Amino acid sequence: QLAEHSAPEILHADLRSLALQMLNFGVNSLSELDWLAPPPAAAFDQAIDLLNALGAVDDTGQLTAHGKSMARLPTHPRLAHMLIQSNDWGLSHQASQIAAILSERAPGQGHDIAPLLVFLAQSDACPKALSGWRNRILKQTQAFMALLPTPTQPDRKKTDPQKKSQAQEKNK
Repeated sequence: QLAEHSAPEILHADLRSLALQMLNFGVNSLSELDWLAPPPAAAFDQAIDLLNALGAVDDTGQLTAHGKSMARLPTHPRLAHMLIQSNDWGLSHQASQIAAILSERAPGQGHDIAPLLVFLAQSDACPKALSGWRNRILKQTQAFMALLPTPTQPDRKKTDPQKKSQAQEKNK
């Protein structure tokens, strides 16, 4: 026998994006909003823990500058974090492609994104059946790129351990 009503989706939904947007709008607690069906407190706490691990939330539960930047990106917080961090390494285009692929998987391509990256780079390598998917991913990549701040250029000798050790060897 079927249930008269299905369980509200929020009871088993991923709350990470919701938590980030709530904090972005100044809502720090589930009790501050009226819910038809409130989300589980434990799931919301787990979402806050992830945001804290990503540097989006400080130890007092307040959104950081990084978290505000993440909230401006229309994607999962993990992907938003990756996109923002990619700027420091000059890899924003590659990260935008990966975020676009992960946001909309190609039909029937399994879990390996390497061939999908080839399809993006070489239109003749892309099967005709995936040409619509390829066009959507290219548009999404450009949309992510447009939302990212101008990449910073860190001193690679300080931030890249391999370059740092090479520079130290050179100076000896």
